[in-house]
Amino acid sequence: MEFREHKMVSHTLPFKDIAAIYRKALPNCLGAILATTVRDETILLPLFGAEGLHPDRGFTFTYNNDAERESVITLTKRKNYTSTVVQALSDRITKVRKELATANDITVLLTFSGIFDEGHNLDNAFKEVMWDITGENGTEDKTRKIITFITAIPECIPDEYPVYYINCSDNIVPNNIPVLQRLSGMFDFSLQEYLYNNPDTARQLVREGIKAALNIIRLVGIVDITDTMIMTLATANILKRLGIVTDSDYKDIFRWFKNKATSKTSMSDIICREFKSTVSSAILSGELTITKQYGPPYYAEDVHTAFIRVEDKSINMNEDTINNIIIPKLHTRSVTKMNKHLNKKGLLKDKHTNKRKLNVAFDAGVLDDIEVFSYSRSVLNAEAKEYVDDIIYNEYWFNVGEYPVKFVPILYNADGTRAAGYVFIPEADDNIHEVFFGTSRSGKSFALVNRAVEKVVIEGADVVYIFDQTGGFTPTEIDKHIDKNLRVKYFSFWNVYEDGLPIDLFDLRGCYTYKEKKDRLLRIYTMMSRTLGSYEEQILKNVIKRMLRDMKSNYKMTIFDISKYICEDIKEDESPAKDEIHRKLLYKIDAVLDDLRETTQTKNNWAEFAQAQGKPIIVISTGADGVGKGSEIIDILLESLYGYKQCHPYEKYTVVIDEAQDLYLHEKGAVNTLLRKGGKHGITMLLASQSYPDPTTPFGRVVGNCGRVRGYRSKGDDLVRYANRFGCDKYEADSLQKGNCFDNGPFYSRYRCENGITTLKGKTVAFKPAHDDNYTSEEEAYLDK
Repeated sequence: MEFREHKMVSHTLPFKDIAAIYRKALPNCLGAILATTVRDETILLPLFGAEGLHPDRGFTFTYNNDAERESVITLTKRKNYTSTVVQALSDRITKVRKELATANDITVLLTFSGIFDEGHNLDNAFKEVMWDITGENGTEDKTRKIITFITAIPECIPDEYPVYYINCSDNIVPNNIPVLQRLSGMFDFSLQEYLYNNPDTARQLVREGIKAALNIIRLVGIVDITDTMIMTLATANILKRLGIVTDSDYKDIFRWFKNKATSKTSMSDIICREFKSTVSSAILSGELTITKQYGPPYYAEDVHTAFIRVEDKSINMNEDTINNIIIPKLHTRSVTKMNKHLNKKGLLKDKHTNKRKLNVAFDAGVLDDIEVFSYSRSVLNAEAKEYVDDIIYNEYWFNVGEYPVKFVPILYNADGTRAAGYVFIPEADDNIHEVFFGTSRSGKSFALVNRAVEKVVIEGADVVYIFDQTGGFTPTEIDKHIDKNLRVKYFSFWNVYEDGLPIDLFDLRGCYTYKEKKDRLLRIYTMMSRTLGSYEEQILKNVIKRMLRDMKSNYKMTIFDISKYICEDIKEDESPAKDEIHRKLLYKIDAVLDDLRETTQTKNNWAEFAQAQGKPIIVISTGADGVGKGSEIIDILLESLYGYKQCHPYEKYTVVIDEAQDLYLHEKGAVNTLLRKGGKHGITMLLASQSYPDPTTPFGRVVGNCGRVRGYRSKGDDLVRYANRFGCDKYEADSLQKGNCFDNGPFYSRYRCENGITTLKGKTVAFKPAHDDNYTSEEEAYLDK
């Protein structure tokens, strides 16, 4: 057994005493224990070699400042114990090769900082070191050593490089570096003397350490086992016997091997993680006070206050606040360095050396510009975001039951103790259309049903029509969303394929001129064919002209008679090409009408139909024959409804449609017409879809006409658009629980005493009526009004 001589610190103290002294001086952290273990592992390399184990991995110690760098060198260096000078990896390649070639039974410490342009030199040096570790350098008499990188930028190390990563923090810094370095030399001297003078005991210690290492590796289930891992755990086991490593330290080391050793976490990752944790904790503990840019609450320059900017919801702090609250809890002690790392991760709203000059309110009407650093809202954890949102949006949230007059609650906060909504003004010409988005089972149907009841009971809608093309609004389904008694009291059901069309599409009451009658029928038949060529439109106009002429003498004419008139038009036209256009038009219209020919016909208009149902919420089902055809029926009925409401604008109607993207969304289609013009005729639209659309698509343009947009949990493909629309993080959007949503629309402000557009996060309000005028809560009492 051969031990190579090095410049250790000789002394005469008993081994047990120097071990106790060294342990007392050793910083109490994983980084310090690992550094000591790796250093003393090199003393044991000859013994490990005799057992067939050789270093096949290196180590990388990541530091954040000069003190940590000096401490890592102090704890890992064995070449001498008097300086902290080590070889730069970016130096000439001949120097790096010499450092590798002359090292025996020691750690080879190589450092790089990235301060200068080291790219080419680093690439060559990394290759050289890799070849040395893997034995690909062709050297037959390979020296015994453990290669250790010391750097602040581990991300520069190539992927899949054979090293383990240790992230150090300021707790690795000892009270006195020269003293600890001398004690390291003294302990290593005693350890080597003990091994040299007791060779049998030394071999036994190593074998038992290897056995313990293999047992713990099997126990914790580590799959990628290396010689270096076994030797490090064995060394730690030996140091545990000598009183340097505690049981807790030993467990930390094998947990590190299992969970973190191969993770190349950069210092930017560490700083960002610490910054996020520190800011969130400081907010939740009250150490960092949150205010609004323009208040209330108002900003104060007191080194523990931050404000939320209105435009981008960023967290804004001046440098004194950061130094007072944030910096003491991070690896770095420099605001500039911290911001450099945060900027690299996209968490800083400006360059790390620049401050923003933002206007902020110190009191009502007292505003001034101040210089701050601005950080993305995404630095907050979920709990901190909720806390901040509660402050930002406090003006919109009211204790349940303590509402302004005519207040309509539509969102609850997380714990259900507060509600946000709008004040309903009957005489106002608002008619805000709404659209809800969310995947299946995200809570859309629950919201649609409860909003329908609110529209009737609270806002006084005369009728709510729910057009059901998917079977999602049957009595059984509705009972899942509201109390059965509410369904019995307010809902009726009509199936187009069983009960026939609910109204007479040929009802022209309210049309006083020939043009009004012709335009109404033309639009209804256009909805059946969805798209019309220029000649098809002319055919329809000619056919409708003849139908209107004949209606004067034939009062029994129905919507189905158009087929006969088109056929007659074909006979009159001698052109084969035009005959083909007639036939295509006939096929499109007949495809919609055929399934309705044997159903019951009615002469009711929309008001008469609602009166006959006797309930204010009417579900009209068109889904029995498939969504495609059912959506065409809905388009026809919507066109008819719009024509009726043009003549009767004073009744308040709400139209509810799920899977609205399946309807005809052309600019001249019924849905677009109702969204653009329906408001002035007393129609409010309430739409829903599973996907949040691209704004350039037809449905995306439809959404632009809605005054309230609500998003439940979205599909993965829609997350970026969704996050941009609601100003939230896409991961936050993706993690929404059932019933939780973001809502952008009018909400009543306690400060401005009016409805204002904003975005809130909350969960759906369930309609709760009062019971027998014996109000059990203020909320129920108000809802019953």
